[in-house]
Amino acid sequence: MPPNRGLAATSDHPVPRPADEPERVKVLPEGRHFTVRGVAVGLLIGLVICFSNMYFGLQTGWISMMTMPASLMGFGMFKLLARHLAFPFSPVENVLVQSVAGGMAIVPLGCGFVGVIPAMEDLLKPSEQGPLHLSMWKLIIWSLGLCYFGVIFAVPLRRQVIIREQLKFPSGFSTAVLIGVLHGKGQNQVSGTLDPSKAATFGSLALENRPLVEPQDAEDEDARVDPVGGLHRIEEEQKYNWKRNIRLLLITFGISGVYTVCTYFLPILRNLPIFGTVAANTWLWTLNPSLAYVGQGIIMGPETTIHMLLGAILGWGVLSPLAKNRGWAPGPINDWETGSKGWIVWTSLAIMLADAVISLSFIAFGAAVQYTPALITAVKQQYDRSGLKDLFGRRSSGYTAIETEDVDSRQTAGNRDSTSTAGDADLLPSPAFEQRHDRALKAWDHDDAPPEQLVGGKIVSIGLVGSILFCVASIYITFGDLVPLYATFIAVLMALILSIMGVRALGETDLNPVSGISKLAQLFFALIIPQSHKSSVLINLVAGAVSEAGAMQAGDLMQDLKTGHLLGAAPNAQFWGQVIGATVGAVVSAFIYRLYTSVYEVPGDLFQVPTAFVWIFTARLVTGEGLPRMAREFAVGAAALFAVFTVLRTRGAGRAAWHPYVPGGIAVAVGMYNVPSFTLARTIGGLANWYWRVRLRREDTPLIVLASGFILGEGFLIEAYYIIEMTTYQYNPLSTEGLEIRLLSLKPGEFSDPIRVTLEHTFIPLGRTSVLTPGDSEDEDEDDDEEAPTYPSYEALSYAWGSTDNPKPIIVDGAADDANTIMVTENLDAALRHLRRTGGSRTLWIDAICIDQNNVAERGHQVSMMRNVYARASEVLIWLGPEEDDSDHAMGLIDYLGRRVVVNWGKWWLGLSDLGGNEPELSDRNVPLPYSERDFRALGLLFNRPWFERLWVRQEVHASTHASLQCGSLLIDWRHFEPALAYLIVVGNVTGYSYDDLRPAYLGARLVMSATGQGSAGMATCLWRTIEFLVGRRIFSSSEGYIGLAPSETRSGDIICVILGCVVPIVLRRAPAGGPKWNVVGPCYVQGLMHGEGIYGALPSYYQPVFTRGQEADIDYRSLGILDTRTQTLKTNPAEFLTEMGIRPTHYQSKPHRLEVAPEVLRKAGVRLQDFDLV
Repeated sequence: MPPNRGLAATSDHPVPRPADEPERVKVLPEGRHFTVRGVAVGLLIGLVICFSNMYFGLQTGWISMMTMPASLMGFGMFKLLARHLAFPFSPVENVLVQSVAGGMAIVPLGCGFVGVIPAMEDLLKPSEQGPLHLSMWKLIIWSLGLCYFGVIFAVPLRRQVIIREQLKFPSGFSTAVLIGVLHGKGQNQVSGTLDPSKAATFGSLALENRPLVEPQDAEDEDARVDPVGGLHRIEEEQKYNWKRNIRLLLITFGISGVYTVCTYFLPILRNLPIFGTVAANTWLWTLNPSLAYVGQGIIMGPETTIHMLLGAILGWGVLSPLAKNRGWAPGPINDWETGSKGWIVWTSLAIMLADAVISLSFIAFGAAVQYTPALITAVKQQYDRSGLKDLFGRRSSGYTAIETEDVDSRQTAGNRDSTSTAGDADLLPSPAFEQRHDRALKAWDHDDAPPEQLVGGKIVSIGLVGSILFCVASIYITFGDLVPLYATFIAVLMALILSIMGVRALGETDLNPVSGISKLAQLFFALIIPQSHKSSVLINLVAGAVSEAGAMQAGDLMQDLKTGHLLGAAPNAQFWGQVIGATVGAVVSAFIYRLYTSVYEVPGDLFQVPTAFVWIFTARLVTGEGLPRMAREFAVGAAALFAVFTVLRTRGAGRAAWHPYVPGGIAVAVGMYNVPSFTLARTIGGLANWYWRVRLRREDTPLIVLASGFILGEGFLIEAYYIIEMTTYQYNPLSTEGLEIRLLSLKPGEFSDPIRVTLEHTFIPLGRTSVLTPGDSEDEDEDDDEEAPTYPSYEALSYAWGSTDNPKPIIVDGAADDANTIMVTENLDAALRHLRRTGGSRTLWIDAICIDQNNVAERGHQVSMMRNVYARASEVLIWLGPEEDDSDHAMGLIDYLGRRVVVNWGKWWLGLSDLGGNEPELSDRNVPLPYSERDFRALGLLFNRPWFERLWVRQEVHASTHASLQCGSLLIDWRHFEPALAYLIVVGNVTGYSYDDLRPAYLGARLVMSATGQGSAGMATCLWRTIEFLVGRRIFSSSEGYIGLAPSETRSGDIICVILGCVVPIVLRRAPAGGPKWNVVGPCYVQGLMHGEGIYGALPSYYQPVFTRGQEADIDYRSLGILDTRTQTLKTNPAEFLTEMGIRPTHYQSKPHRLEVAPEVLRKAGVRLQDFDLV
């Protein structure tokens, strides 16, 4: 609605002015308020900030509006093009540029791309209707639905908080001062310390403007002319200042960008172990010396960053070791589910909730106290004017009052009041109504923009209703029936209410408590949505996202409106600029988010998305999910303590000297849930801010410019990562229907030469494999005399991927020059250099190179074929790593023992070979191992290498016909390695050495024990097989009532899956980084799930699986059939049998056996399917 313009325009009676008050003249700023060029430049700057905010938001949850840098960049761009401009670039157009850029900059956080969306896509459990994968168009619809109502709702709030209450909005005020300085306006004001409360009227910082009413006094006219010399000096000084700031911004942008590109090739720069390797590897105390995070600390200031450091010390220095050592968080430290990283989040979450409830309660209570008297006065006045008082009051009879001049004056005043009220439907007067009643109307006349520059009431009303309906519709389109319509309506209405609190907090403290507002919304929805609702967690996330969007947009965009108000910019131009910026930002942010998530793992090492975990943990907490052990006690204690701190900080804000020393809840909580590497860098920036301002007593502007350059440099030039990724080799996809694989041809070269390879597609047949290990035997089948199919000859590599911190490039010959690189781990690079020949190519199969790791469908299909790939290899090469830690000595000992010891695994026997006949003590278990300390140390270090910790190696080795181990340049035949290892284990155990010291984890089922009882060889074999299966396992029960045996590493919370293509069920555990990645714990035995029941359902009681001979179907090297005990009919065609059960296979061949069932067929049959990304 249009503001009250005062009485001069609506009444013939002038308002009396105090005698000592000078005549005030309304001024209009020079320049065009809305231009196409201004919008275009704002969108360009906003794009840079949007990339930066998405990057840092996914890393730590932090974004910045960058209003001052946006203003500076816009000014610099137009200054560079000044000679080509049709009309000058003015301060009000600079405000437009900044408003458009701010509208774009806010979208990554405001629309949930750095928190809620990753939580939905990567962290929701199947029982919570997740994980969801939103298509690109749904992401755009979602973000457009959330980006409007906060912008529109900021318009009616503007009049209350900026015009009437004249809240400070420090960032908006500072931006206005900067723009004034850049354009040479307001020299007197900005030269010293300017009090925001004294510059609250419209255009108060826009001097040298054209007056709306030209003054007639010639003395005033002369007084406005500055001496020529002084004017020239000021112009030169301003020209120097803006050029210096632009130069500083570009230099810091470039330095930060170059550093960012260097971290791609030297990832160690992101995690420097400044406190030692133990603190770094065990407790995650490292430093990320990113200039961007130093810049963030500069902007945050010393108080906030010191409080964040306190949170890091409490969380990662006290609570994390305590939870780990007491067994409350037994998993890896960086595991969000079972490690202390996830455990301490509950404490930080409790601190955030306490801070939000207390601080927002103070804001709501303060507003109620402030407005209640004014509201009562307004209601009373309205009551008096309505005539109800005369209706119910006593009326004198028989007398008529004689009109006098005094009565006439009262009527005139009453007319003036009614006229004013009719022009402004708002019943609330100014907060200082009682103090300046006689001057209030005059002040309103000068405090706001002309009516033609305001946003019309009709636009606000229609826009607000339309944006709310569009938000509800967009959420329904995105999530369908998973989120009820009534829940969305309530969320939007709650967002509007909470945004009022956010705007007031921002205006008073320059902090927008959006995190606390979203948590309050989540708490509220936990009360109205029953926990039994299938989508309770998802609804909770959506409700919090809507509330955060409204509060974020209405609050931070109010800073822009404050800037425009001080500089005299038209509010309607700013409004449409913000709408345009938000619209483009919503579309662009969806593309940027999908760009990042398609190239990088989320959550992962680069993008840890801590706020996504905070969102999902909050949703689960308020919807009834239990907390980890002892987390509740610490969370309650922390909440109580920081509730007291928040009360003290709120009461002492702005007037108590001790206020900065009371820890702020939000800052401490952020320091807890972010890893220390980010917090330490921010603390460095905060201390630099303190030194610059306090010790050196320098102005803030260059410091803010420097920090902004650091942030924008890394945030935008991280796209260099993507460009580098775009130069990577583009795979031609493998067929997911057949048995197609890629083979690598390793080109010859010297050790230090660049690694060059070629890749080609080929097929391998599926059929019986010859899996023979020393001591094993296999019965010959009737068809063994058939000619084996031909297949390509290749060697398969078995290795541990190792760290991804320092990737190395290999070149693919034959690919395009701009896309011929594959990045591999440092360990694989070393393997290829050792395996490469100097005089001929070598054909290999290596999973990291021969499988497109970014193609989920291909990767899943290739993993299901992996047993066959290793079985068809002419040799499996086991790469243990380069020569180090006396590994050559250990390899020599193993080779020596392996040639002299014989092991019969089937008969549980250890003896000597012909070569070892001269050393009978080797077969005597009572003779200690005849080796020195050096020998045992070298062997122990060798067996502690990562390859022995992998869970897939048994399949890779025992599926092969021949295998060899290589460490450095030394090679050992597997047939020598395994007997030597068995000797070390057996003799070592008997003579007092620890079994775990030397045993590789995968050999738990190959433990050879001394026979102590008597019995037949058959009984011994059966006993051995039983012991072999039980060693290293534990009994478990599942949530669905199954009982089974699983590896000893299995723990509560792991899941049991029947994976297509696997012989037995598998225990899986979510990877430490969270998200869709899963680690394989190991195979398990589950009664009732061993014969396909988990996929195809339980067999009817009259069906019985039987082993047969001579049948065509050959499954896992055995002939199987289903016997119908009712008719004694033997069914040998599994495709026919499954079809009878309602599951039609998509492909079946009997020999070699191959049975495929499409996932959609299984889902239609009621089978619960889920995709797992195994690592």
